[in-house]
Amino acid sequence: MFDPCHLILREKKEGSRKQPYFIKMKNSGLFAMAGVWDSWKSPEGKAIETCSIITTEANGIVGKIHDRMPAIIPRENYGRWLASSQNGHHFLEFLKPYSPFNMISYEVSGMVNNPKNKGPGCVKKV
Repeated sequence: MFDPCHLILREKKEGSRKQPYFIKMKNSGLFAMAGVWDSWKSPEGKAIETCSIITTEANGIVGKIHDRMPAIIPRENYGRWLASSQNGHHFLEFLKPYSPFNMISYEVSGMVNNPKNKGPGCVKKV
């Protein structure tokens, strides 16, 4: 099984067909996506935990596939991102496209569209 923090899978519509792409860091390293989280009570009093990934405009790599991408937080700024969630400072500086020079993408098999399929074949270049 692949760690979702190693990759982004996106599809580009080509006519009536959707072509999946594998997008990752050139060094195959982990990365963090900007997100928000909250815990609240429904009108019925049930505790609900919700989260969302924050997106921004696409960089040159992802832009060939989609018009937006997750806001990626550089490793050296993890602490600053987490601190900004507490006090709001520096929040917006992270919501920009990640450098395309650190990423690669390529087409993969449509087998990734079935959650029963697992393993390296899902991210093998086609």
